[in-house]
Amino acid sequence: MSSLLVYKNPQITDLEIANFRNIKQARISFNHNFNLIIGDNAQGKTNFLESLSLLCCLKPLNSLVNNDLIKLGEEKSYLQGHFTNTSCNKVTINIFPQGKKAFINEKSIKSSSSLSSNFSLVSFIPQELNMVTTTASLRRRALDLACINIMNEHAIYIKNYEKILLQRNALLKSYPINQDLLLTFTQMMIQEAAVIIYNRLQIIDIIEPFFADKMQEIFEKGNYQIKYFIKEQEYKNLNIQQINNILFNIYESRKKQEIIKKTTLFGPHLDDILFFINGMSAQKSCSRGQSRALVLAFKLAQMVMINNIKQTIPLVILDDIVAELDQNKKANLLEVIYSLKAQAFFSATDNNYFSKYKDTLILKAINGNIYYH
Repeated sequence: MSSLLVYKNPQITDLEIANFRNIKQARISFNHNFNLIIGDNAQGKTNFLESLSLLCCLKPLNSLVNNDLIKLGEEKSYLQGHFTNTSCNKVTINIFPQGKKAFINEKSIKSSSSLSSNFSLVSFIPQELNMVTTTASLRRRALDLACINIMNEHAIYIKNYEKILLQRNALLKSYPINQDLLLTFTQMMIQEAAVIIYNRLQIIDIIEPFFADKMQEIFEKGNYQIKYFIKEQEYKNLNIQQINNILFNIYESRKKQEIIKKTTLFGPHLDDILFFINGMSAQKSCSRGQSRALVLAFKLAQMVMINNIKQTIPLVILDDIVAELDQNKKANLLEVIYSLKAQAFFSATDNNYFSKYKDTLILKAINGNIYYH
C-alpha cells in the first residue's frame, strides 16, 4: 500500500478555464466548504465540474476523449488551479486532440498518480445511482476509483493492463497467431491483472465496515456485504500468487475459445463487484430505493475510509445528485460531507437544498459562462 498523505485538508482555492467544452473563459475563487453551481441543463454545469475532476486526477467525470474536452473550433483547452494545504500549489493542464500536458508547480508530470499522491477525490455522477442493478463496468469503475484514493499506484496498474489487453486482443485477431508471443502477452497481462484484483480485494475488505455502518444509518438494520466475483465465482482473502494461479488456470481453460472468438475472455476488465443485503444479491432483489441507498452508502463510506485510513479529507464532486435523492438520503449526504469539513462542489438546477448551509458559494452557468450568483 502506498505511503499515507501528511496533508489534512487539501483544497482548491481558484480555477482558470479557457476553451474547455462549452466554456470559453472563466476565473473563479472557491469557498473552503460548499460550492454550488446552478443553471438549466446544457448550460455548462457539468463541464465546470469536469474541469475540476481533471485538475484533481487528470480524468474527466465521464468517459470523454480529448477532442470532447476542447471547445469547438479551438486548437486546445487550458486549465489552471491553485491549491492550499498541500505541496501541490499549482496544477496546469493543456489539452490537445493528441493528448494532455500536465504540470505541478511548473514541473511536467507523466501520470495521474502524481496528482492522487497529493489529494484524494470522491466523485458522484448520475449514472452511478443505478450501478447496483446495471452494467458491471460502473461497479468496477467505482471500486477502482476507491482503490486509487488509497493506493495511488493502482492507476498505473490499470493503465498498463489496458495497454497489454489491447495488444493481446490485436494478436488474437491476427492470422496465423504467434503462440509464443501470445503466451508472453498472457503472462504480462496476468502479472498486472493479479495486482489489480489483489488491490480491489483489499479495498473491499477495508471499505466494507464503513459501508455497512452507512447503510444502517440511512436505510435500516441488516447485514450488508460487498463481494468480488471472477467468472461468477466469489473470491476473497487471496494473495497475489494465488490470484496469478487462478487467472492462468482460467486462461488454460479458455484459450481455444479465445482463438475462436478472437478476444480476451478473462481478466479484471470482466470481473464483477456485487452488493448483498442479508445474504441476497441486491442486483436481483432490491428495490429502487434500496439500490440508491447502497450506492450512496458506498460513496459515503469511501469519504469516511479516506479520512480514517489516510488522515486526510477528500475533495468531493457531485454532479446533479442531490435532486435525485429522497429527503432523508439527501440530508445524510450533505451532513456527512459538511461534518467532514470536506470542500465539495455540487451542480443543481437551483439552490433550494442548500439553504441550511449559509456559507455556500453559489455560481450560475448560462450558455457556457460562469457567474457569481
